[in-house]
Amino acid sequence: MKEGITALFGNRAIFIPTWTIFLSNFASSLCIVVLTFYALDILQFTKGQLGFMFALSAAGGLVGAKIIKPLRAKWRRGAIYTYVPLFDTPAFILFFLADSWLFLGILLAIRTALATVTNIIFLAILKKQHRIIY
Repeated sequence: MKEGITALFGNRAIFIPTWTIFLSNFASSLCIVVLTFYALDILQFTKGQLGFMFALSAAGGLVGAKIIKPLRAKWRRGAIYTYVPLFDTPAFILFFLADSWLFLGILLAIRTALATVTNIIFLAILKKQHRIIY
C-alpha cells in the first residue's frame, strides 16, 4: 500500500485524475442516498418503482462497459476521458426536472454508463502507463 500511495502522490499525471474520479464517485454516492429519500418521501415512489429505477441504473453500468470497445475504435482514451463530462453534466442537470421513476431511472442509467466508461478508461490509462497487471 505504501508503494501505491507513494506512486499516487509522486505522479501528477495519476494524482489529479485519481482524485477527480474519487470525488465524482463519492458525490454520486451521496446523490444516490439523497435521491432515494427524495423519491420515496417527496415523489411518493413505491419501493417497487425505486427498485426498477435502480435496476435501470445497473443496466446503465452494463451498457457503459459494453460501449467501451466501439468508443475506443473511434477515439483515443484521452479524448473519451476528456469529453465524457460533456454528456454527464446535462444528465445531472436533468435530474432537477425528473419527476417519474422511469425518467430518473433513465438518467441514472446514463450517469452509471458514463461513470463506468470513465472508470474503465482511467484504469486502462493507469495500467498502460505503469504496466500494472491485474
